[in-house]
Amino acid sequence: MSLLSLEKYLYSDLRTLTAGSDSRADGSGYYELACCVLLSVSRTVLAAEHLSDIAEQVEQLRADLQPGADGESLAQAAQRFQVILQTFNGRLQRLDRERADDFRNILSILNEAFASLDSGGERAGVRFKHIERSLHDATKIEDLRRLKLHLSDVLRFVREESEDESRKTRTALEALGAQLEVAHQAAAKFSGGGLRGREHGLAYLAEAIDQRENSEALYAGLFVADALRAVRSRHGNQVSETLLNDISQKLIHQLLPDARVFEWSSDAVLMVWRSAEKFTAVSQKIRTALNHPFENRAFVGTRVANFSISVRSLLLEARGRVDGIVSKLEQFGTGAFV
Repeated sequence: MSLLSLEKYLYSDLRTLTAGSDSRADGSGYYELACCVLLSVSRTVLAAEHLSDIAEQVEQLRADLQPGADGESLAQAAQRFQVILQTFNGRLQRLDRERADDFRNILSILNEAFASLDSGGERAGVRFKHIERSLHDATKIEDLRRLKLHLSDVLRFVREESEDESRKTRTALEALGAQLEVAHQAAAKFSGGGLRGREHGLAYLAEAIDQRENSEALYAGLFVADALRAVRSRHGNQVSETLLNDISQKLIHQLLPDARVFEWSSDAVLMVWRSAEKFTAVSQKIRTALNHPFENRAFVGTRVANFSISVRSLLLEARGRVDGIVSKLEQFGTGAFV
């Protein structure tokens, strides 16, 4: 069911409630459904960082709902939800327009840079054909993360070729490298909203502990990449943040696809998830996956650098008081115990 359909369903039903019989005027049959719907919307549809303000509005609306609310109160809540959905829809439309503009800019930049390569000669013709095929393949990529990696490969090829060319050809290739850098940055603008912060992670963990759903265990895992401190000192925050995001998405989240991921610190991420697996089995799976360093490439200035990053982890079965869990996570994150 789409958000617009959900809005129409909830709002139309609540209007019927206010005009209907007195037997349903207290709205008791809608309270649990409304709370579940609002919770689901805030945790899934509005989970991205750039939508956190709208998610907070939904959470506040859910907190304001009361069991046994009368028809007028439910109608007012439905009106608030409608306004929130309209804000969300407007935000999406604006992002879509920005995305379309960025893609048009990328195509314009690449077309201009691509034309500069046609300088004649047998070597230039081979290079021209290689980049032509690479850019043709890029037009088929729909996932923006893959597009960024693909552009990185094209840029690497261009940079390597520039070492063997004359001054005139080298100048043209470096210009292409700069253009591809701009294209990469444009793609990075809308490739994701980043990780939600520690506060969101602790709030989610506390709520999950209170829920105690069925027989599945609740796990909290802290994954620390100590090498990112040196990367941040040498190359800056942007490179460090990119690597932390890639570690969480390409390594840890593939290992734990059902987990919620949060940025614990500038060099660590927190994962929270439920699983029917035993603690020892989960712990062994994580140790095996992190046995080898994480290999990744990232832009450093106008070049692509290779990084090999070791990740250490702490797994906890989340139960009891949240402050006790946080204390253990803090100690591990600072290296107090391994």
